[in-house]
Amino acid sequence: MSNEWLCGVCRKSIDGDYGAYSCNKCSDYVVHSRCALAKDVWDGEELEGVPEKDYTIQDVKPFDMISEGVILHFLHDHHLLLEVNILYDEKKLCQACDLPIYEAHMSGISMKSTFSLFYGGTHHKQEKKMAMASLSICFSTRSNLPLYSSTRHRNFVTAMSEDPIREWILTEGKSNQITKISSIGGGCINLASHYQTDRASFFVKTNRSIGPEMFEGEALGLEAMYETRTIRVPKPHKVGALPTGGSYIIMEFIEFGGSRGNQAELGRKLGEMHKAGKSSKGFGFEVANTIGSTPQINTWSSDWIEFYGEKRLGYQLKLARDRYGDSAIYEKGYRLIQNMASLFENVVIEPCLLHGDLWSGNIAYDKNSEPVILDPACYYGHNEADFGMSWCAGFGESFYNAYFKVMPKQPGFEKRRDLYLLYHYLNHYNLFGSGYRSSAMLIIDDYLRLLKA
Repeated sequence: MSNEWLCGVCRKSIDGDYGAYSCNKCSDYVVHSRCALAKDVWDGEELEGVPEKDYTIQDVKPFDMISEGVILHFLHDHHLLLEVNILYDEKKLCQACDLPIYEAHMSGISMKSTFSLFYGGTHHKQEKKMAMASLSICFSTRSNLPLYSSTRHRNFVTAMSEDPIREWILTEGKSNQITKISSIGGGCINLASHYQTDRASFFVKTNRSIGPEMFEGEALGLEAMYETRTIRVPKPHKVGALPTGGSYIIMEFIEFGGSRGNQAELGRKLGEMHKAGKSSKGFGFEVANTIGSTPQINTWSSDWIEFYGEKRLGYQLKLARDRYGDSAIYEKGYRLIQNMASLFENVVIEPCLLHGDLWSGNIAYDKNSEPVILDPACYYGHNEADFGMSWCAGFGESFYNAYFKVMPKQPGFEKRRDLYLLYHYLNHYNLFGSGYRSSAMLIIDDYLRLLKA
């Protein structure tokens, strides 16, 4: 996906002039509200002197209204949700009331001019005409938006409270003006945006269907890694609920460089984070979090083998059994759990702060080629577990050499390596289907032979 959203109907840029609907499953599918509700666009004829008519199209029904702010469009398979956190320009003023136009408060834009205004009482299914010059206006906004009143300041304050992201940036974020908002591609679960202001830049992720708990777990992980002062991570600022459902997280925006940077530096700094991030509570984390969209149970335990067996491998095996009816992988996997203790003989295991999901998509380099790690699934565990996604991280010899200078390699490291890969193969099996089952089963079978279990 490019760094801009393209309308799924007209293929033009989503720039905020018309609002937008976004898919609740496909993070990169967005449609202008004008395009999604095209049947409500009036053709501009007979402005005066004729009573309004019902212009509902009878032959083709381009969309079904599922609920308030949710439609099913004939061009897409999934529900589309009215997006309230959409791009806007603070310099664009309503020509009727002189207030700034932004987000879902923009009701319509003329098809034939730049005239725009607030209108709070028009429902998606209604069609209104205005006898002003030769303008045609499509009112495509929610019925529960506040009507304009003569008390302009009060109306603006109400609008502020309905947009917690904007409110935080302009208050606690100490910015006077949001100058630009750009979409950022790459994620498969959340929508991501870059907010630029006159003072700073912020990275914002939103999810329209999941509550704040997911982002709270991410924020606590980012904060824990940030506090080690070892490797660069974006500093989290704010997590909250969206007024129309879902949640958001605001964090520091880091501008990335064009190169992959120095793998040795990544290895060294990851080792420093593992060395600095210790827990007196044992293995686990302050809250449950997610790896991808899979829940990650982090209840504290004093025993790493028990924690990894039950709360990592065991949880994924139960998911596979319950989701796919896969009793074979469940039974073999539990045989491995019951016999894997011998793989940890003569190993000193201390609870280290782990990123938890360290693959190439969560590793970047800033403008100074310093490594940055993102989107964590943090917990305190055996340091070797952070190599569990190495099969799609591209770690080379220089990475491991630098890492082991900080955190020396323990006896039996090579024998345990696949055990930590297994957790992530099982998670991918549960998330994405049977394509990952064979890799997980191969690891389980190899260990059962090795352990004679």
